[in-house]
Amino acid sequence: MSYPITAAVSLSAGQVTLARKDLLATSTGPAARASAVSATWRPEPSSGARRVEPARAGRRLRGVHRLALIAALFAVSLAGCSEGAPCTLIGTPVGVSVTVKAPVAAQADTAEMEACWDGACRQARAELRTVRRAGEETCDGDTCSVTAVPTADKRGFGTVQGLPKRPVEVRLTLKGAGSEPVAEHTVTVTPKGRFPNGPGCGEGGPNVVLTVEADGTVRES
Repeated sequence: MSYPITAAVSLSAGQVTLARKDLLATSTGPAARASAVSATWRPEPSSGARRVEPARAGRRLRGVHRLALIAALFAVSLAGCSEGAPCTLIGTPVGVSVTVKAPVAAQADTAEMEACWDGACRQARAELRTVRRAGEETCDGDTCSVTAVPTADKRGFGTVQGLPKRPVEVRLTLKGAGSEPVAEHTVTVTPKGRFPNGPGCGEGGPNVVLTVEADGTVRES
């Protein structure tokens, strides 16, 4: 969840001022409370008038400019704060994911897909790779680690650009070392949008997840 933020930085007369005002909304009303954060820097007063050398005045001016830059960066960091979890760069691909369970997985090396909608079809192909799971945790003193352990299942993903979020017919063909298909299935599925960072961080996809079970049947996950 994010909130509107107003942040300002001013530089005048040797003074750097940073101000921020957040208008927070709650479930009980559009304007529940306002909070203000400000930070001000002023140079220490001198004990008397004195002549300032040009070089020293230049260094002093550059120092004030650096403080202004720091204040501006601080304002940017405040603008990025929110009470919810931050959004990451994790994306969601568009296409069809296929998981093949053992013992069918032992014979399948690739998955070929044909997705059809609105009278047109698009093809995709996926290499099936061994699925790994987390093994047992081992510790050596204060250091612990977990090793990925291979399973008997396989998984692959085929990119299908333009995949819509409505019913699509997918023809799935699993192939192995031989010339004959290991399995062939035609299913009607509905691709869905995904939210890897949560609903507040935007939608990815859409995609569909198919699972070929041990008995050869296909289901949409």
